Amino acid sequence: MGAKFYSALVLVCCICESLQFGKSLIILPDAPTCDTNSYQTTKNCFQTYMNNFNISVPYVFGNNTTPGSFNQAVMNLLIQQGINGWNQMCNWQFTLTNCLNTANVSFDACITQNSYKDWFGSTDDDSVAFRTNYYITNYQCGPANRTVINNWQCLLNDSMRDQNAIMDCYNVLNGDIQTGAEFCRAFDNSTRCLESIVTRDCGRDTRGYICMVEEIALMVNTNVCTGRLRDCVEDAMPECNTRSYNETKQCFKAFYDHFNISTPYVFGNSSTPGSYMYARTQMFNRMGEAALNQTCGWQSELNECLRLHDINLDFCANPGSWMDWFLTTFPDSSNFRTDFYIHNYNCGPAREQVRVNFQCLHNSTIKDSQQIQDCYRFLNNTNNANLCPEYNRTIRCLEEVYVRECGPGVRGYICNIEELGMSVNTAQCAGNMPDCSLFAVPIYAECRPEMYNNAKMCFDTFYKSFGLTAPYIFGNNTTPNSYSKAEMDMLMNQGRSGWNQICQRQFTLTNCLNSYYINYDNCINPYSMREWFGSPYDDSFNFRTSYYIQEYQCGPANRVVQDNYNCLMNYTMKQQQEYIDCYAQLNDTRDASQFCHAFNNGTRCLERILTRDCGWDVRGYTCTIENMALQLNTDACTGRLRDCSEDSTAICLPEHDRAAKECFAAFYRNFNMNQAPFVFGNGSVPGSYMWERRQIYRTYGQAALNMTCGWQNTLNQCLRRINMSMDVCIQSDTWMKWFLSTWDDSYNFRTNYYVENYNCGPARETVRANWDCIRNSSFLDHDNVTSCYRFINNTDNDGEFCRGYDRTIGCLERVYEKSCGIGVRGYICNVEELALTVNTAACGGQLPDCTRFSVPVYADCPGDMYNAAKVCFNNYYTNFNIQQPYRFGNSSATGTFVNSLINLFNTGVDGFNKQCGWQDALTSCLNNANVNFDNCIVPISWFEWFGTPFEDAWRFRETYYRFNYECGPAKNLTQANFPCLHNLTNLDQGNITSCYSNINDTTSSAFCSSYDQAITCMENIYTQTCGSQVGGFICNTQQIILSVDTNVCVGRLQGPFSSNIAYDFFGNAAPIRPLIPPQHISILNTHAFSNPLDPPPQYQTAVMNSLAPPEYCDKPDNSNHHDEVESISSRVRFVFPPKYRTPSPTRRPVMIPEAY
Repeated sequence: MGAKFYSALVLVCCICESLQFGKSLIILPDAPTCDTNSYQTTKNCFQTYMNNFNISVPYVFGNNTTPGSFNQAVMNLLIQQGINGWNQMCNWQFTLTNCLNTANVSFDACITQNSYKDWFGSTDDDSVAFRTNYYITNYQCGPANRTVINNWQCLLNDSMRDQNAIMDCYNVLNGDIQTGAEFCRAFDNSTRCLESIVTRDCGRDTRGYICMVEEIALMVNTNVCTGRLRDCVEDAMPECNTRSYNETKQCFKAFYDHFNISTPYVFGNSSTPGSYMYARTQMFNRMGEAALNQTCGWQSELNECLRLHDINLDFCANPGSWMDWFLTTFPDSSNFRTDFYIHNYNCGPAREQVRVNFQCLHNSTIKDSQQIQDCYRFLNNTNNANLCPEYNRTIRCLEEVYVRECGPGVRGYICNIEELGMSVNTAQCAGNMPDCSLFAVPIYAECRPEMYNNAKMCFDTFYKSFGLTAPYIFGNNTTPNSYSKAEMDMLMNQGRSGWNQICQRQFTLTNCLNSYYINYDNCINPYSMREWFGSPYDDSFNFRTSYYIQEYQCGPANRVVQDNYNCLMNYTMKQQQEYIDCYAQLNDTRDASQFCHAFNNGTRCLERILTRDCGWDVRGYTCTIENMALQLNTDACTGRLRDCSEDSTAICLPEHDRAAKECFAAFYRNFNMNQAPFVFGNGSVPGSYMWERRQIYRTYGQAALNMTCGWQNTLNQCLRRINMSMDVCIQSDTWMKWFLSTWDDSYNFRTNYYVENYNCGPARETVRANWDCIRNSSFLDHDNVTSCYRFINNTDNDGEFCRGYDRTIGCLERVYEKSCGIGVRGYICNVEELALTVNTAACGGQLPDCTRFSVPVYADCPGDMYNAAKVCFNNYYTNFNIQQPYRFGNSSATGTFVNSLINLFNTGVDGFNKQCGWQDALTSCLNNANVNFDNCIVPISWFEWFGTPFEDAWRFRETYYRFNYECGPAKNLTQANFPCLHNLTNLDQGNITSCYSNINDTTSSAFCSSYDQAITCMENIYTQTCGSQVGGFICNTQQIILSVDTNVCVGRLQGPFSSNIAYDFFGNAAPIRPLIPPQHISILNTHAFSNPLDPPPQYQTAVMNSLAPPEYCDKPDNSNHHDEVESISSRVRFVFPPKYRTPSPTRRPVMIPEAY
């Protein structure tokens, strides 16, 4: 049977033939149910669509030559009416889709592989093809319509004449499958085959289109290759056809002819007669700086030639092209290619820097040639692993050579040249090279000539409106005939109306640029004003920066400017020396991190001056302008500058202030607080807020949580209706103003609001499960709780305070853990950090990472779903003959789950198989009830369902997901190695325990690496006895322990293990990726369930619900992410609120003890 064509426009159905080749090859997804009315509506919509083609039932998909078929009807329409026929067909497609959408049809449920068979009597294969065609036509008439229209005739011709070649591509797929090739790889090969046919005739624009059509045809019918196919975007980058290749050669030949070199071309150096570099050197020696203009003119001609022929340089000028064109050696070919890109840089963004430093750069290259050669010694005999750090050393060495001759201004130029030389040939060292951006002239893409000229005209009109004549000078307030003085004169003479005029001219300029669709990044660069109007180099930078800053001043910041006009004007006119002094420390800074830190300090300095004179309203305005001025000219400090939103100009409107006060007053009335002054107090101060809370807790017990959280929710609803900025309207001193509280109490009231939002939100289940022990611990361990704050008393500097706060959190965690178990550590950690972070960002990145202990935030689970899950799990545990309340236990704890499991496994692999049968029945029960696993199967569930202790609840949840792995993808491996795994777990408990000895007390930054080491330790123990085939099994089970309940180490552990074998959809052996780890070792390591070696159950969150082969368990990137954060944050000094200078037991930022 021939290949099918969708909409007759190439192509496809290589994939349809493979679907036809065997439903057993690809597992089609099960469709959900479609109700009768929707199914009939869907049929009616498709019937109306099919009527347009005047073919009769039963509908046949066919091909271009099949009489009475759909494809023949489509082809006739396209041949007779051309593009108008295509547009007509797309209109029918849109009408069909609108018909389905209007009826709210479920596409997955109502448009199935069997729909055309049921509706119109089509064959099984044609029914699949019609459904596939619907989705492909949606793509062709939608996102791909431009490609279809632009390549109309070619695609139509290929559809008619290349059927045999297209069939050959299907044969490639068919043959690969029959020889045992992996299906997804075979499919990719067939797609490449089809692409080569069409792009050969139609050009590169169709490559990505063909790829997408093929992959849509596959993906709408099966998810077997999800994540395993090529990215079609990559296919939008075409290969180079013969015509383009030859045109590229001619462009470069014309360029090299200027240097009078002959084939075979030799790259050479300044002392190699007849070589390219020898010719260049002779020209520069003879002509001096004029040679720069001469060679850059030739470079420009070369670029124009390449642009006119629409050459794709990535493919047409590759590292080997010069070998083919000009018979060079391969090293010379690579050097010629690199030279092209470097001279684009020299003649483009770096041209002014090269011109200014021309003589010294030229002299240094000759005079210091031996030192330059010595710099490259770092790269000699360097293996691949050391290439990047050695290249880094080379760059630094070269910088020093040239800086000695030309000064520090060339450092960035040398850095960029060297990095460009590497990056055009390999991306191996991306991200591992020096940051040139602090010193370097930025690289700007070229601007099309017509766009460049239109931008010049727009700016010329703007500057002439100020009475200026070229060459335009930026200058300052007192420089005659300068732009700065012209603006200042207008502001002085006309005041605010002058400012409005300036803004109107700014808007006119921007509208002019937009009307010509100017590419701002490429056309308005620091060199534009110099080339357009002869402006000095520094002024050219200033003109560009001024344009963007004035856009901000006349736009988002216009209210601030208008409200503070006189003050800002006065300051601008004074030209105060203190303004200059703010940035004095920047001048000699060479390290990027030091520079950014110094810049932030300079901005703070400037803010203090302006806010002193003009008020807080200008703080964020000042910060934004300074940051813009830097970021427009360098990206060196990207991600390292202060967030100006913290200094925002937002104000709290009086009506918002009044409404917010009423919301909080209503909240406090629930606590019998009706009259100011409000006192925060503690549980021993009658009439205080904390005293009243304690009375409610004593009276109502745990029910008080629902009561107080209900009041908290009402408060939040009230505040949301106001639609105000919480940060602006609710500040640390707000309660002083509203309720006459002291400053300390006002501070505590505000902090308490945010802590209670956490207690009543994401932490509510944790609070409820540990209610009594948290409350009792607050009283029984009051002295220990108080003593924990000794670490932050009398800490005078910021670094000491953050380190002390870190120790305080750890101390409090241990106090509460003694009473409540390790399950509360994350809660205590989060509450303490929240109390700090809502008031200051001073310790950002310097406190413990609470996520490795925290209870995750789970969405609500509907009641019927929750109860169904309970029934499923209860039936499962009944198989083990254990009684409620279910306990996890250990091998020696009679009546517990683990004890019963051990007895079952002692019967051998039959016991394992029996348990897997129960596991499968449990999962089927949950699926049949449509249980939402993420929301309903959470640690608190076992606590509520069966009265299970909270810590045991974590273990039960982990075990469920682990059994899914061991009874699923790893079942064959587990069965084959069951005796060895089970016996080793029982006999080698000491060594197993020792693997985890370094985890429990590690800091957050070291936790992931310690856990990774533990995995490796476990792998070694089991593979030495049971063989290498169990390594991946152990690796996976250990990661399941962690990833079920925490994502703190995502991307920082080993990947899936290469020897771990599962089976893919076709029954072929395939590696698997780590799923959801359970308890430490394997399911067979039941002794490990009994402490103390288990990582705390809080080390766990995100359940991965699907198996997606293949990957391998290799070592990850071991970069220390915590250290990266710390290295930045430790350089910045923060100003702390007085609250945190000398905390005391009655003035600490946390309310856990009194609250519960």
